[in-house]
Formats: sequence, C-alpha cells, structure tokens
Amino acid sequence: MAITSGILFSYFINAAFAQAVYNWRWMLFAGVLPGLILFVGMCLMSDTPRWLVSKNREDEAKVIFQKIEPDIDTEKEIQDIKATLKTEGQDKKFRFKKWMIMPFVVGVGIMFAQICTGINTIIYYAPTIFKTAGFDSNLTAIYATTGIGVVNFVMTIVAVFFTDRLGRKPLLYFGLTGVMFSLFALGTSFAFANILGSSLKWVAVGSLVTYIICFAMSLGPIGWILVSEVFPLKIRGVAMSICTVSNFAFNFFVVGSFPILLHRIGGAWTFWMFGVVSLLCIIFVYFFVPETKGISLEQIESNWRKGINPRKF
Repeated sequence: MAITSGILFSYFINAAFAQAVYNWRWMLFAGVLPGLILFVGMCLMSDTPRWLVSKNREDEAKVIFQKIEPDIDTEKEIQDIKATLKTEGQDKKFRFKKWMIMPFVVGVGIMFAQICTGINTIIYYAPTIFKTAGFDSNLTAIYATTGIGVVNFVMTIVAVFFTDRLGRKPLLYFGLTGVMFSLFALGTSFAFANILGSSLKWVAVGSLVTYIICFAMSLGPIGWILVSEVFPLKIRGVAMSICTVSNFAFNFFVVGSFPILLHRIGGAWTFWMFGVVSLLCIIFVYFFVPETKGISLEQIESNWRKGINPRKF
C-alpha cells in the first residue's frame, strides 16, 4: 500500500506541475509530505507480538493478536513463540544450514518474478511507452500514466481483501497469467503497429491497464508478504535484507536495459521477452513457492527443517 500510494502521489505531482514554472522544484518539495505522513504512521504503530512476548508482555501480545486475527488461538501462538525464542536462546551463533537454501531460493526467486516481469519499466517508462504507441503530447502521455497509477493503487487495496481468503499461490497464478498475456498482447500490438494505426495507443492502454490490475493483485503485495513469511525468525532480518538488495539489483538491470532493448530490438520483442519471463515465473511458483495461508511462522520453519516439499505445505 505504501509503495503504490507513493507511486500514485508522484504521478499526481508530475501531472499537476508538468506545465508549471520551476516545476522540478515544486516536485522535489512535494516529496516532503509523504515522509511526514510515514513518520507519523511509524509513531502510531504497535509492537509485534513476538517482540512483546520476548519482553514478557504477553497480555499486550494477546491484544495485538486479537486485532489482527480475531479467530486465532492466542495461547497456542504465544507458546509457539516462546518455544522458538527458547531454541534461539540456546544457539545464538548463526550457522547456515542446508535446509535454509530453499527459503532463500523462494525469497530471491519471488523478487526476480516481481521485478523481471517488467513492472518498473511500466512504472518508470509509461509516458515513453504511450508516446511510442501514438499519444501526441507529453502532457497527454502523463495523464494516461496517472490513470495507470490510479488503477495500481485501487487494485492493491482489492488485493488486501483476497490475500488471506484465496491464498498466496492462487493469486500469484492469476496475476502472472494475466501479466503474461497482457505483455504478449502489448508486444503483438507493437509488431502490427502499421495495421493498427491510430488504434495502437488504445490497445497499449488496455494492455497496460490489464497488466497493472494483474500485478497489483498478485506479485506487488504478495511478493513482500511471502519474503516476510518464508524465513525462520532467527535469520529473517538478514534474509529479507538480501532479498531487498536482490530486488534493487534486478531493478537496476531491468530498468537500465529497457531503453536499450526498446531501441535495439523494438517494443514487440522487448515485451514478448518479458512475457516469456512471466511464463517461467509461473513454473517457478508451481514447483518452489509454498502456500503460507493459515500457517504460522513457526510451522513454516518446521516444514523447512523437515525438508517437506513446498507444494505440500
């Protein structure tokens, strides 16, 4: 939510000041507002149940559990947390073990899927894509891009209501399939640009809107949810840092190469390539990503330790 709302805010600022005098200064100054909102939000956040239990504040932990999951057995959850904390206390020195490989494969793989299916090329280069598709002016392309931002924000909100109802993997299948077909459609529209003529820009808009809907309901939010769930508590901080770094590394490569690919091989082959990557990611999700819906973090760790196949979690 924070990421998509930030993207939408930046699009609105871009559209609002696109024709203003000294526009870049106003755009830069507007970035202060989200920072202030984030600061206030962090001050109002409650502590996690695990941290509260570690500090012997179990009553407060129960209150938090009741707020986030009213139907959960709080006593059992607290006992599981205590058992985990006890195990960690007996072995404070970190040692990498063979069973930890799979969580890292899942975490880094999901970051690859999130970035290398082309999301940030759409987010960053949407005005360029729209102009290539036939929109006449920069301002019109910026307004179309703002519409993409609105769709992204709204569908992320929708995803919040389905994540725990349908599960992580069904939404990933839905999202990656939709992303794949929309990328193939976008590539095909560029391949037949001469035939489509002025209709190309509307095919591009439809393809990008479909892409954003599917991504925002799957890889966008679920990617970060999964990497926060699949790692054992003891290594979660380090592991999520590695996943975040890999996310930025993939982003650097994909975003940096997109203009070059667009120039060298054209829009059609570029988007088809992203479509093929999406297909490979569907296969990856099927074989390697576990369904974590309704499973406690302690149980997920136990499954990894026992070597249970991710498809059988």
